[in-house]
Amino acid sequence: MKNQNKGTEHSRQKTIIIFFLYLGTLIIMFLGVFFGTYSILNNIKLQVLNASIPGIIFGLLVTYLGLRYFFMVTEFKNDFYESTSKFSWGNFRKEKRKSRLV
Repeated sequence: MKNQNKGTEHSRQKTIIIFFLYLGTLIIMFLGVFFGTYSILNNIKLQVLNASIPGIIFGLLVTYLGLRYFFMVTEFKNDFYESTSKFSWGNFRKEKRKSRLV
């Protein structure tokens, strides 16, 4: 009985993690579309290296990145739901390496 509850707890945690990753990508895409629309309506241009770039270009770039991250999360989800996979914040920490003088 304890093993069954533990399996559903891990799957619930994994589902929540994937949900927040998808939510983050959707927010990025929304912000890109919003900025692109806002820049078209208000004729916003940004100065980049002495060139005037329309704001819609930056909005499209942000939307593209959000869409790219969406597909990356979809690929990640398939591997993450395997029973052997576990999420750990320790994976994001830098390892301290000892340098040896020879």
